[in-house]
Amino acid sequence: MKKVLLVIAVALCCVVFTGCNKDKDKTYTYEIVFGVSDIWWQGDATPEVEAWIQSIEAAYEQALGVNSTSFTKTGKEADCDQQVKDACKKAEPNVDAMQHLGDGKLTVNNITTGKEVYSYKVTRTTNK
Repeated sequence: MKKVLLVIAVALCCVVFTGCNKDKDKTYTYEIVFGVSDIWWQGDATPEVEAWIQSIEAAYEQALGVNSTSFTKTGKEADCDQQVKDACKKAEPNVDAMQHLGDGKLTVNNITTGKEVYSYKVTRTTNK
């Protein structure tokens, strides 16, 4: 009888602990943000600066397979964040090849958790 009760108790514990799994899939919202810290341009450069910023953001959107600076991923937090980091690293060579009009920092933030997942600094191009 004690063995039967022990088997029932172990089975009950297994059901309780597997039912409380915290690693369930969840949808996370991410945002790509490019902030300019220093701009170098002569004259009225607003359209050129906007085009520069958009080209950097577009390189990351393409690498991430999205068409907006705000996007979602579904899965476990660590897996989603790692997928974002890996995709962003693929954009770096394209961004490095660009003519930069100033200094800035691109970040990708997990809005759901409030964490910065990825960041990359760009520096003004002197001559290309």
